[in-house]
Amino acid sequence: MQYFIPQAIFIVSLATIILIVLRRIPEVTVREEDEPKAPGGAPAASPTAALVAARVRERTWHAVRKLGAFASEAKDYTARAQYLQRFMKVLAFKNLTARLKPPVVVITKNLMQQAKNLVQQDDFPQAEQAYIRIIERDPSNEEAYENLGKLYLERKKYKEALEVYEYLVKHHPHDDRYWNKLGVAQYQLANYKGAVDSYSTAIRLNPKVSNRYVNLSLSHASLGQLAEAEAAAEKASQLDPNNPEYILLLADCRIERGKNQEAKELLERVLELEPTSDAARERLMKLKF
Repeated sequence: MQYFIPQAIFIVSLATIILIVLRRIPEVTVREEDEPKAPGGAPAASPTAALVAARVRERTWHAVRKLGAFASEAKDYTARAQYLQRFMKVLAFKNLTARLKPPVVVITKNLMQQAKNLVQQDDFPQAEQAYIRIIERDPSNEEAYENLGKLYLERKKYKEALEVYEYLVKHHPHDDRYWNKLGVAQYQLANYKGAVDSYSTAIRLNPKVSNRYVNLSLSHASLGQLAEAEAAAEKASQLDPNNPEYILLLADCRIERGKNQEAKELLERVLELEPTSDAARERLMKLKF
């Protein structure tokens, strides 16, 4: 219906213009009997007829030009109307597909739950792919990166874990958990200096987590930095004084530094807390003999 409206307007306007032109022609036409006649009865040559003809031509030409301009505008309007109709159809289709297509948030939530279920089922390859699909759809999804990093550490895929946690500390530099996990990946890849830096950053952000001092102590010890290793182990045992593993680590650091008497006292403390500790008993026997 929209296609025929401009055409109808065009036809009506054309007829109106023609009617106006025809009605005005008699106003400028001189009747033949009023014209002067030459001797012998023939009409005399008069400038009035030429003037009338010129005016008629002028008015007709003016009407034709207006008609042409109007026709051009009508065609342009028709084209615009057709374009508008096509645009509205496309827009309606896009709105329909948008309503039918699930939003990214819903897809991500479903994939996240699917990935967690796969982890519980020990289907790690499929869980990995699920997390990767989430990241492909939502590259800034922090939870997907975090869970993927944990998955890599559990599967001992330390290179992949390293990449994940490097991304996380870059985009979330104030999260101590990511720095600690980055240190774990670096330590397992024998990058002990990097591990020291990462663990130190995690401790600076949150100094109340005892096991991070243990990790820091082991990294220092791997670099031969025995004094730093002892200091970190002592801090861990201060935060958790009844943890036999931490006390045993501190005893080892003091044995390495030749502090045998202090080490003996620590080993005896371990046996008080955990009488079945073979590791503490073996070390104590070596120190006694």
